[in-house]
Amino acid sequence: MRRSLVIAALCVMMLGLSFEAWAEVRAITDRSGNYRTTRVLTRHDASSHRLEVASRTPSIWRPVGRGGGALALNPGGDLTADSWPVIAEPRQRPHHPWVFWSRMNGTQYDLAWSKWTRSGWTPVNWLYPGIPGDDLDPEVVFDDTGRPYVAWWTNREGSGQVFFSMFLETRWMTPLRISDGSVDARHPILSITPTEITIGYRTPDGSEVFELEFARPTTITDDIDPLDYVSEDANIAIAEVDP
Repeated sequence: MRRSLVIAALCVMMLGLSFEAWAEVRAITDRSGNYRTTRVLTRHDASSHRLEVASRTPSIWRPVGRGGGALALNPGGDLTADSWPVIAEPRQRPHHPWVFWSRMNGTQYDLAWSKWTRSGWTPVNWLYPGIPGDDLDPEVVFDDTGRPYVAWWTNREGSGQVFFSMFLETRWMTPLRISDGSVDARHPILSITPTEITIGYRTPDGSEVFELEFARPTTITDDIDPLDYVSEDANIAIAEVDP
């Protein structure tokens, strides 16, 4: 079972407020610096009341807490119009979180990520910026070793395609497009067992679910070719990224 938090209800709540609202993503540690949890800290300013609700833009990345600058993730994210994050923790101790969100690269949204380490948040990195279109709605699961797997959909000229990747040794695997390129596929749901990865997603004709049989190698390195470990009997059509 995964430990995860999708910051969606908070977004709806803040959009409905009649005053300015902002927040930050912050790691919480004990006095010894050991990680405890990740929280979204919010603050509302009633003095900034405006009549036009639609004219306000709630923020999530602006620092609002006190002390420990390294504890706040991506404090400049509002300046780059970063979206609301998905925060996921593996069940394995010490439950250090991984955070994923859509980040504007200047022309489109790509997936960005960071994880908590004993030294604080890692620098914000791109998961894979080479796919045309806006990368949206990351879905995260962990295997029994604490390795993250991510699925998301890319909006390209109004049509969606679902992609999948996994973290290797120090980088993310080149994504696989797991939906039919001729079908508008969106909003993936991801689950994993020791031998199988299940990815469901929505299409105009209803939901589709595919099972990807993936025999994980004993040692996963940055040089792994994931297609070498995909079963030919898998009930899925897999294609490498098509820029």
